[in-house]
Amino acid sequence: MNEVVLDVKKEAPEVEIRPVVADFGELASVRTAAETIQAFPEQFHVFFANAATGNPETLHRTSDGFELNFGVDHVAHFLLVNLLLRAGKLVSFSPESPLRIVTVSSRIHAVIGVRLDDPNFQLRPDDYNPLASYSQAKAANLMFARALMKRGILTFAVHPGTVLTNIIGPGTVKHFQKNGWMDADGKPIDTPEVKWKSPEEAAAGYIVAAFDPELKGQSGSYLVDCQLRNELIAVHSRDEEKVEKLWTLSEELVKEQFSMLF
Repeated sequence: MNEVVLDVKKEAPEVEIRPVVADFGELASVRTAAETIQAFPEQFHVFFANAATGNPETLHRTSDGFELNFGVDHVAHFLLVNLLLRAGKLVSFSPESPLRIVTVSSRIHAVIGVRLDDPNFQLRPDDYNPLASYSQAKAANLMFARALMKRGILTFAVHPGTVLTNIIGPGTVKHFQKNGWMDADGKPIDTPEVKWKSPEEAAAGYIVAAFDPELKGQSGSYLVDCQLRNELIAVHSRDEEKVEKLWTLSEELVKEQFSMLF
């Protein structure tokens, strides 16, 4: 965290930075972070739902009992965003510059989608595999954006591309090697299906989603390579009934109702 703050300060020394550390694998920590942010004097006009975890080969759970990817990638964001909305910390800058919330999805969202009847692999733990876990989490990220769009918030889901970061765990490496996207030493290999991006190239999609004025009328859209690609949203992730079921399920999991906000 300190390294990030120092890097930003080098580029923009006039910017006020307020670092907040939270464990997204523990809802109590997320609530504490929300309380910390609520005490800040500023309001915020852009929110990136970007936290994620590695892709474990075996079933792992958060301290609240959620499957790890689903709990960290979706449930924690759902809680934090809604707590900050309720507290009036996430607001529009002006009528011309509305609040934007950007979730980070993936093309892998299309593989399986959210297991609405058993998202935490409690009923059928033997169904767990890293691909199912990751696909579910990324579908939930996209569906959360769609749900916020229905509630009048300008939101986008971004597929940043395939990027070599420290979040890539052993299970993901094996999957990439099996598909020819990494060599035996874990080095990236470009293929017709996968073109690796630098962190800077991947971040460009976030910036477009957060600030491009041309996107103001495109809430709920899915961006790939900085372009609108709504035709790539899987049927299960655009299904309005499933989107609402995920919202209700998420409220049940965090033991809060946020309907009155909208």
